Amino acid sequence: MYVDLYLDKYEKGPLYVKRLAYICQEFPVSADVVHKLLDMIVDPESPYKYFKDTPRLLRIMGNGVYLQRYNELQATTDWKPNFDDDLFKLSKLEPTQANFERIVDLLHLRTVHTLMTTASSDNVGDNSGFYYNLGSEYSAMFRKRSFRELRKLIVYKAYDGNLASSTVFLRRKLQQVLEYEHDDESDDDDRMDSDEYNLDKEEAVAYWTCRWYLLYALFLGNNYQAVVEEYFQLTKEPAVSGYTASDVLANEYSNELIFKEYLLRTVCFSVLVAEKMQNLESRWTDMIRESFASDPPLRKLIKLYTGCRFSDLKTVLTEFQSEFDYDEQLSHSYRLWKRTFEYKICVFYLSLVKRVTFDHLEAVLGTTSEDITKLISLFKLRVKIDQKNNLVEFQDTDSYIELDKQIQSLNDATVAEMRALEVNRMVKEAFD
Repeated sequence: MYVDLYLDKYEKGPLYVKRLAYICQEFPVSADVVHKLLDMIVDPESPYKYFKDTPRLLRIMGNGVYLQRYNELQATTDWKPNFDDDLFKLSKLEPTQANFERIVDLLHLRTVHTLMTTASSDNVGDNSGFYYNLGSEYSAMFRKRSFRELRKLIVYKAYDGNLASSTVFLRRKLQQVLEYEHDDESDDDDRMDSDEYNLDKEEAVAYWTCRWYLLYALFLGNNYQAVVEEYFQLTKEPAVSGYTASDVLANEYSNELIFKEYLLRTVCFSVLVAEKMQNLESRWTDMIRESFASDPPLRKLIKLYTGCRFSDLKTVLTEFQSEFDYDEQLSHSYRLWKRTFEYKICVFYLSLVKRVTFDHLEAVLGTTSEDITKLISLFKLRVKIDQKNNLVEFQDTDSYIELDKQIQSLNDATVAEMRALEVNRMVKEAFD
């Protein structure tokens, strides 16, 4: 069922190829799925014919027909096309709209070639300087589609998992485009006022899509507080050329990077970890009414959490994991978030019950006493353990503020712990 989502719902592009290849290599899928992907790759006219992992897909398939097509492709394809020469020739032609569109297409083909052959976005950058060097006519044409170009760049940076580390750079690029459009000399990179702009529909939609994509990048970077702040900022900002962020999310959102439903889930997850406990009810009122009514699993998660049914909640969290596992990048970030959230639940419940047996905690939280003890030790919680009577006693805090600070500290420690585990796994695999 989840494979069908990735197969049919995501927009086609290099990230689509990369995601589907990961699924084919990591999960049992039907031959039709592999066929569909290979048909995209071994087509002589396809920009994805350079895909680095094609030999691995062919081994999975074990189909002589596709192997023959790939061998023929190898023999007839120029694996180092000279894009720069072609771009130079185009740049010398009359600066018409048609020639500009040819340059745009060729620059994107060059970028896709880089991603396909190197599996890295390190050498993929912003092309604005290239257009400006072509002269004022091409520069003016580029300005009319600069947000659309930035949206593609964001997607390209996600190809190899570099999106989270590129967030600051990409936000500054977005701000620079805004300032250029507004003829504003402000140096405040973090300001993103969006009123008083006169963009065409495609550019306005692309602007808000960039904002939503960069919100998702914050989740990939485990910056849950920033996700929450950006979400509520987006829902309050004035329209751009008649379109608000909510309008675009509801009707014009492009899912080339991430499904809208998954994007909204990451917002909800971030609220669960980052928001102060006494503020959750008002947050849910706003968010459920505006965005989450059509996502039953998410509503179930919220209901179980607010009802303190933590053991049942763990089952829902595991179900989300099974769904997200098909996306290599999202699944990793979700695991980090899930560990933090489970820790927060444990700390929160201990603060409520004050004094309780390990048996009771195991039943309510769905967590073993070993994991609870590990949590207490790892984060130096203000807890007293009575081993003789099998009791845990949470020491009173002076206020919820102190408790919230303790919970906020869970995220950094969890990320460090999970990254250490990941490094250990990689080292082990390298020497096995």
